[in-house]
Amino acid sequence: MATLWVFSPDQQQKLELGDAPVTIGRVEGNSVCVDEPTVSKSHARIVKDGAGWRVEDLGSSNGTWLDGARINSARLVAGGRIKIGSTEFVLNDIQIEDDSQFKFEDHGSIMTSVPAIPPGLFDEVGNIRESLLGDQAEIKQIAERGGKETIEVQKLRLIGALGEAVIDIADRSAVAHEILNTINREVRADHGFVCIFQEDGTFLPLASYGVKPDEPVRFSRTVIDKMRKEKAGVLVRQTDAEVADIASLKAMNIRSTACVPLWARNRIMGFLSLDIIDSSRSFTRRHLDLLIAISHHAALGLERARLAETAERERKRRDYLAQYLDHKLLQRLTLAADGTDPLAPHEQAVTVLFCDIVSFTKISEGLSPTDLAAFVRDHMTAMTEVLFAFEGTVDKYIGDAVMALFGAPVQSEAAPANAVRAALAMRNHVGQIDGRPVRLCFGIATGSAVVGNIGSAQRMEYTALGDSVNVASRLEGFSRPGEIVIDETTQATLGDGFRVEEIGEIDVRNRDQPVRVYRVLEEI
Repeated sequence: MATLWVFSPDQQQKLELGDAPVTIGRVEGNSVCVDEPTVSKSHARIVKDGAGWRVEDLGSSNGTWLDGARINSARLVAGGRIKIGSTEFVLNDIQIEDDSQFKFEDHGSIMTSVPAIPPGLFDEVGNIRESLLGDQAEIKQIAERGGKETIEVQKLRLIGALGEAVIDIADRSAVAHEILNTINREVRADHGFVCIFQEDGTFLPLASYGVKPDEPVRFSRTVIDKMRKEKAGVLVRQTDAEVADIASLKAMNIRSTACVPLWARNRIMGFLSLDIIDSSRSFTRRHLDLLIAISHHAALGLERARLAETAERERKRRDYLAQYLDHKLLQRLTLAADGTDPLAPHEQAVTVLFCDIVSFTKISEGLSPTDLAAFVRDHMTAMTEVLFAFEGTVDKYIGDAVMALFGAPVQSEAAPANAVRAALAMRNHVGQIDGRPVRLCFGIATGSAVVGNIGSAQRMEYTALGDSVNVASRLEGFSRPGEIVIDETTQATLGDGFRVEEIGEIDVRNRDQPVRVYRVLEEI
């Protein structure tokens, strides 16, 4: 079955494609929701027709892009990359033909050449540029001497051409297309693919040529398995009789295949594969050796682009977090990362604060929409600065209310005290509307919650879920103007640093036991 890979700045997902159209847009209800201001509500769709797959722009303001070109409607083939906003979509219409019962060796039609992997190929990331361009002087010297081009000279020439083509490209798909373009000028093939392995063991075509829109891409399981198992380049040459005997080869209509691994550090990151359909031609050992030589530098270019993409995703992630975290807390979060995703949902202790403007509906009646929006913006800006000053994380703005977390994403034993200090500072920092002071009410609760990026496959946001969130919201609704109401768990952690008084017990919706609550008066 065909699949659609979705690559957004902070995640990736895989969708199974069926007969129903896949709609893409900014609002919920689309098959894929891309919540970006540059994306239209109904932006584009991917449909299946009798000839295969097609992508159609739905009159969007900023356009739909396919392989770098803006399109209204275009045929989509395997490996084609659609870009909408900062999200990319890649069609993976691949079939693995199970020819494992056929022994190529018995027919004498397969050759294997194990590539020599340079030690520490990616140990020095900073040398990637030098590695890609380092052979230029030698290539020029050979060219000046003239004479018939040997395989070694051809290798150097191709490596140099590839290095010049990809050195300043920071997109893996664009690098993959340049790899195929460079090879196709030298080696006549009917099909060409650059594929990358995914975490689930499947592989995704980054670039392809010679693919018919109405046919899925087919690969031989034996060739792929042999390449991965032996870490070798694989060459297959089939006779007419052999093709007739093997249903899968007949279905693929392939007479010769050359497949070489692409290396990243000590693992195979993907592969480069070429096919010939014409029965009068076939790949030779020289072709295989040439592909093995260029594959190392192709992998360098792909790895360099991957690092650039990773850096760009990290920059966007930091920009996203900067909306909710103080820069010092953001720096601590970055330094604390140990290879795991600090935003992945997990359970931990957290202090939750809710703050709301008293009688906001009545206040807003006397303001124009523009003045009201300006007031809310200025008020939230001031409140956010206070929250950041006490290591709070803005979970969300809800109209005139704000929900904040303390102790997440970076855990802190001082979270309850910081939440109370922030509430005291916010209460003393409120502004005025038409000369009247704005009054706030607060609810604070501490307990276990699940925190992290939570939501649907189309849209995620950093938030907290749990009893402490429910209790804090209830306490904020219970508090009177100017009051800071906290639960018993928060009060127990404050020690003697604050003057509080007990209010009593209150019932909380969806909770069997009442909650003992306290009123914070001041910090001592």
